[in-house]
Amino acid sequence: MGEDKRRRMRVEVGDFSAVIDTEAGSFPVRLGNLSLKGLGCTGHAGLELGQACTVRLTLGAGVEVAVEGVVVRSDGGRAAVDFTSMDPDSFYHLRRIVQLHASDPDAVDQELRFPAFVHPTE
Repeated sequence: MGEDKRRRMRVEVGDFSAVIDTEAGSFPVRLGNLSLKGLGCTGHAGLELGQACTVRLTLGAGVEVAVEGVVVRSDGGRAAVDFTSMDPDSFYHLRRIVQLHASDPDAVDQELRFPAFVHPTE
């Protein structure tokens, strides 16, 4: 297997559902793993590689996480989305979800000390 190049901790979130909105429609999915930088999911009929999307996680009445992203994997009933932007409220809730499911919640804040992105000229 290749080297894991992820820059953010992934956590298994158990029985969490989401909706991925694209120009082609809205697709309910089941999350497998989640990080501050992306997610892995199943049940994604219709998602295509490179497709822009919005991931919506409903946490409760009136509380929703909405994250912009791009589909970076779509094969064999599984998909992955790389997050590209989100508002501060969504980031706060996403961070809390990841901390809740992490074996070391403090590590989530520690990884924020370093950029998740490397500029192409670096």
